[in-house]
Amino acid sequence: MSYKTAFVLAHKLREVFGAMATAEQLTGVVEIDGAVVGGSKRLGNIGNKGKSPRPPKNGKERNVVSLRERGQGGRTLTFVVGHEKDALAAILKHVHSSATVVTDEAGHWNVLHLHFDKVHHVNHSQVWSQRNGIHTNIVESLNSRLRRNHRGVHHRISPQYVHAYAAEVAWREDFRRTSNGQQFMMVVGAAAKQPISRDWKGYWQRRGERPPKQHRERTPRPEPIVLDFRPRV
Repeated sequence: MSYKTAFVLAHKLREVFGAMATAEQLTGVVEIDGAVVGGSKRLGNIGNKGKSPRPPKNGKERNVVSLRERGQGGRTLTFVVGHEKDALAAILKHVHSSATVVTDEAGHWNVLHLHFDKVHHVNHSQVWSQRNGIHTNIVESLNSRLRRNHRGVHHRISPQYVHAYAAEVAWREDFRRTSNGQQFMMVVGAAAKQPISRDWKGYWQRRGERPPKQHRERTPRPEPIVLDFRPRV
């Protein structure tokens, strides 16, 4: 199998993972956290000891906000946004109003108090986990897997495909305790029902779903001029 074939088939399967995400609202205790995926940190000058690595400035990093439902059978949803605060609309759409929301200490999460009765925050500069099960360790583990997936497996993720890789990691997390055979049957069954991919159809031919080219009438070629160099009698 060539690289081109494997690349397209892998992304078509990631589309299947995204399509298998739950359409129902998350309930119970829902942990919310964001992670920056993509790009790479540039190290400072070797002679400048003590300086922290410079943040990436190539514009390839993306913010992925994850919603993770606690408990057996808990579901996970991921969204790519410009900033964590931009995920409010997705949170209100996919998290039930009766849910208990747990986030970190970031100030942009305070707006959740206007929409949910129970909202808890964990100040990670002081503790990782508070009493009575108030923590974001479960969603943090998802973010850790997503970062390691980027750095250790794929090494480079294009910004336009971050959502696909995030959907794959979320699916793997949700069904990590399911046997490989059952996972295989789930993916094959979902792939058989998946419609034609609008993003990966004719990817290497650069066709995709672009509008067809306009038909142009070709100008007929002029008749060739035949020169006769035979001597005349």
